[in-house]
Amino acid sequence: MSDINAVITKDDVLADLGYDYADDVILNRIDKAIRYADGELRESVGDDYPVDHPLTPELALLYASASYEKRDLAGNELKRAEQIAQKLRLVLRRRSNG
Repeated sequence: MSDINAVITKDDVLADLGYDYADDVILNRIDKAIRYADGELRESVGDDYPVDHPLTPELALLYASASYEKRDLAGNELKRAEQIAQKLRLVLRRRSNG
């Protein structure tokens, strides 16, 4: 099983959201957003999503940012997330086939 902490950190999410300061409330929300991103990666790509692939952090940040801002992915952002997830599933399939 993959580990989200090998993909994105609190600092990554803070930077993506444009925060340069975070209090305990913000950090707690970011922890929840990271756990949400992990769940979404598992659903959209698989439990063993590739932590070493450069697109994985991008997808994780899309999910984490949406969760933090309490919104759904939509429009171009949703399309991008679906495209990345599809590419990552292909990476997993290629790796499992050798």
